[in-house]
Amino acid sequence: MKTSAVVVRSSLVFFAAGLAATDLNAQRSQNRSGFWFSLGSGFGSVASTCSGCRVADLTGTDQTGYIRLGGTLNRHVLLGAEFGDWVSSEAGVEQSRDADLVSLYVYPWADQGLFIKGGMGHTRFQSEDGLRGDGWAVASGIGYDLRIFDNISVTSEANFWFGSVGRLKDRRDVTMARDYTQSVFDVRLGLTVH
Repeated sequence: MKTSAVVVRSSLVFFAAGLAATDLNAQRSQNRSGFWFSLGSGFGSVASTCSGCRVADLTGTDQTGYIRLGGTLNRHVLLGAEFGDWVSSEAGVEQSRDADLVSLYVYPWADQGLFIKGGMGHTRFQSEDGLRGDGWAVASGIGYDLRIFDNISVTSEANFWFGSVGRLKDRRDVTMARDYTQSVFDVRLGLTVH
């Protein structure tokens, strides 16, 4: 089975579980207040483009992870810092793409776990063989907090982030690619403490 099919099927299972649990979740209050943090992992697919590339193919599907923390503005809105990473090994060389974002999480219905998010910040590409670059990123996503304890939720989500890195340089500071961009779609499962 192709990995991209696994990603799509996993995201459907995550959201179906969130929707099916709505009745069970109604027994637990969706209180959001004060400091919160979340961490988790999943799988993601990346597509990269560049002009004048002198580098190997930079696309694939592999593991993602995140940690985020922040504060509650009100029952509908959370503000936080999110640190996400996509790691793979291509032709025996480990590659990492990450994004450090300031994100806003909006819960349209304060008594339910559904949220949408958007963010912007810094992105970076680096590989084990010394190829590197950094630039800006924007992100969006949708997810669901399934409350399992008074202040702990299992969080399932699907995200997309786009990063414009510009030039990729090697260890000698030689430009290997121009106009490099990276787009990551991932599905994640994690724990959130409100």
